[in-house]
Amino acid sequence: MESAPALTAYIPAEQSLRGRRWLFIAARNFGDALVTSTLVRAVIESFPKDRVEILSRPHFRPIFDRVPGVADFHGAAFPMGTVKQFHSRQALELGQCVRKLRRARFDCCVNDIGDVREAWLGWMIGPKFNVAPQWDPENPHLNLIQSWWSKPAINHPIFIPANVLNVYAVRALMARQLGCLPDIVNGMLDQAPAARTHEAPPVLGIQPYATQDCRLWPWEFWCTLAREASRHGVQVRIFCAPTERAATEKLLAAALGLPGVELRAGPLEWFFEQLTQLTALVALDSFGIHSARTMGVPSVMINGANDPRLWAPPGTRVLLNGGNCPKFPCYCQPVCGGPDLPENACIREITPAQVWNEARALLFPQPDKNTTEPTSETQ
Repeated sequence: MESAPALTAYIPAEQSLRGRRWLFIAARNFGDALVTSTLVRAVIESFPKDRVEILSRPHFRPIFDRVPGVADFHGAAFPMGTVKQFHSRQALELGQCVRKLRRARFDCCVNDIGDVREAWLGWMIGPKFNVAPQWDPENPHLNLIQSWWSKPAINHPIFIPANVLNVYAVRALMARQLGCLPDIVNGMLDQAPAARTHEAPPVLGIQPYATQDCRLWPWEFWCTLAREASRHGVQVRIFCAPTERAATEKLLAAALGLPGVELRAGPLEWFFEQLTQLTALVALDSFGIHSARTMGVPSVMINGANDPRLWAPPGTRVLLNGGNCPKFPCYCQPVCGGPDLPENACIREITPAQVWNEARALLFPQPDKNTTEPTSETQ
């Protein structure tokens, strides 16, 4: 990893006795907020005297409630993200929120996206330091944002080289340039799976939803995966939001009648707790895969139209195909469809057998050849 220009990005602790006041903007999707929470945690652990607050969507609050030390949460709607729902009323409410935050006189406002919208939102809040990534022109993250005319709003850019791709590596680099402790920065990429007791039978979680069609795996493939897991004596738990339950019961009806397969629906904070009961999770390029990493659960990611080098959490088993599409990866802006370029072939050509092989390796791990195999009494 190349060094970023620390002198232009480091935020000095000028008032260390009272501590600085930070605001983090997390204005996009669930998965983005989970990734942002790793940077928030690093700042809080590195600067315990500082006050850290969050500006995000109201329904993302459970994500930041899991980060000890967050002092306050400010909820609003935003004109970015996959599901915007941003109209005149939401714009008015966001303006009122910005005015309130401006009176708080933040020392540092951080957005970890680098988009022009987050950049100017931070500028309107009026912090002493408005911090955001400054992407190398060759970095593929520029395919995901609108970066034009964002530089005038940012007075403390953090340069992200072309070879720093993964979203977790980007946040670790930002944490380092913000002055976070080296051990904490290293831990952002070296998170070990959470300890859990041996389960018999193993439990496989399935989270089949994403916000875009080009990220969705065929529903009949999910049924085939559940059937194969059930045949091997694995307990299967399929997760969805309460509003998705009725649709999921129809779409996965063939799987829900199998032995050991059940559908569970609940809110976000409940989903986090459910993850701790799993041996492994299979999910798409969506918030489920980042939730698994947050909770230390081994996972398999079925990748569609995105570049997995950017989005796959460290240690995740990734399946990708590309479907022989000349535009792959299209960063979820598909141009496919028609006889010469089948729609969403990049994810539809990943087979249930491939996914099961990866999941089986997590559900039934082979003992390390360099260690003594445990006996039945110690398993």
